[in-house]
Amino acid sequence: MLLLLLFLSMTSNRLIGQAYHSDHTVFGINKLAPRADFFAYETIALAATNNLADSKRYLSLNGDWKFNWV
Repeated sequence: MLLLLLFLSMTSNRLIGQAYHSDHTVFGINKLAPRADFFAYETIALAATNNLADSKRYLSLNGDWKFNWV
């Protein structure tokens, strides 16, 4: 119990009172880790052109959308 109280007293300033914008060791709070974006082409030749629109696996969501508001 004493160890828990000691831990809470040491971390309470960091968790509650300290402004994170002034702490240079904090790079991000509540954010996902960065990850790479990728696309699986059908053939190596299509991958060499690096044009997503040429692939049969690509579906563009640009354009007008119609919603059925009920």
